Amino acid sequence: MQEASLVFILLCLKLWFLEFTAAVLLEDAEISDVSAVLLRLEDEKEKRILLNNDVEVLMLKVARLERQMIQVLQKHPVVSASGGLTGANRSQCPSNYTLHAQLKLCFRLSKEKQNWETARQVCESDGGHLAKVNTTEIQLYLKEQIKNSRYIPKGSHVFIDGNDREEEGIWRWADRELIDMKSPVWYPGEPQGGERENCMLLYSPVDYGVVDAACSLMLYYICQIG
Repeated sequence: MQEASLVFILLCLKLWFLEFTAAVLLEDAEISDVSAVLLRLEDEKEKRILLNNDVEVLMLKVARLERQMIQVLQKHPVVSASGGLTGANRSQCPSNYTLHAQLKLCFRLSKEKQNWETARQVCESDGGHLAKVNTTEIQLYLKEQIKNSRYIPKGSHVFIDGNDREEEGIWRWADRELIDMKSPVWYPGEPQGGERENCMLLYSPVDYGVVDAACSLMLYYICQIG
């Protein structure tokens, strides 16, 4: 009888030990899972901090670029696809250009001589083109600018836009618009140089009327924006 009681007690103790061990193991597993979750949360927190820092840096860069863009737009007019100045910038010209207030066009007289092709490239690098003298008003305005220039000697001829280099007798502006051969800006009898003279200029001996001349001449020139 005593032996049976002892066996029963031992069995109870064994069962209790097994239950206790299982409970401890389960608790350890839960603690391990919680630790892993906490580690992941901490990692995500660090990632969010880094992301927020990156966003702040990007916002600072965007703000700096916006300030730089405003400064550029204040110095240079915006040219539309049609070649005109746009919006508030209609009253502005680059610092080395002069505004024709009525026509909202900007002009720059060169300080150096170039052949016609090089002059064209220089004007295009400014965002414009050689002066498009397609009205008497523009011709008269540029004539006065040339006469009053401190850099262009009196009596100098000046290259402007317009040529028939592609097809003899078919005169075009840089934008490939056909030039009106009845335009009042052509000096009477011009153009008359044939294949030898394929570029337009303002010719001083005829009060800066428009004539044709050799593109290879080294002359002053006028750039236009708008």
